Amino acid sequence: AGAWKHVDETTAEEAAKMMSCPYNGAFACTTAFVKSMVKAKEGHILNVTSAVSHGGIRGAVGYASARWAMRGFSRNLQQDLRELGIGVTLLNAAEIVGTEYFAAGNAGASSASRIPSLFQFVGSIPGVNYSTKDTAEAALNAVERGWNQTNTPWYLLQPFCFLEALAPDAIDLISRLGSAGLRSVA
Repeated sequence: AGAWKHVDETTAEEAAKMMSCPYNGAFACTTAFVKSMVKAKEGHILNVTSAVSHGGIRGAVGYASARWAMRGFSRNLQQDLRELGIGVTLLNAAEIVGTEYFAAGNAGASSASRIPSLFQFVGSIPGVNYSTKDTAEAALNAVERGWNQTNTPWYLLQPFCFLEALAPDAIDLISRLGSAGLRSVA
């Protein structure tokens, strides 16, 4: 949860709330179940985050930082739990249709206004907006295969993640496409 806002538009309380749902929730859920997984020497944890965990996004400081926290949490869990026989998968998802998050008036509606050229480009790719069912199937597939990370839709996000690993500044450049989100200081 959380709106795409610039840092000066975001209160400390809003930032804490944006961090609470993905990161604090995942941490609490993990600690609730991990002891029984460790005892059984098996189990699998699936964390979900957004594609914005792979780049700097203008006008999404709180939202994107919370997603980066999920990425770090999952990566460190993988290191912590691998030798104990417990798998951890991070699902990076692009916009998922069929949810209320991106509907007008809700928090996610502001995301397209921050990087309109990118959203227009992505929207022109056939089949890019996955449904909740498509996303669930991708998550199940990744868990069954024991993958550390999966990206959905893969044909859009896999190149994005690969580019971020090789040239992080290129992702920052892509996120600056379009003029929305630019602000002039009076």
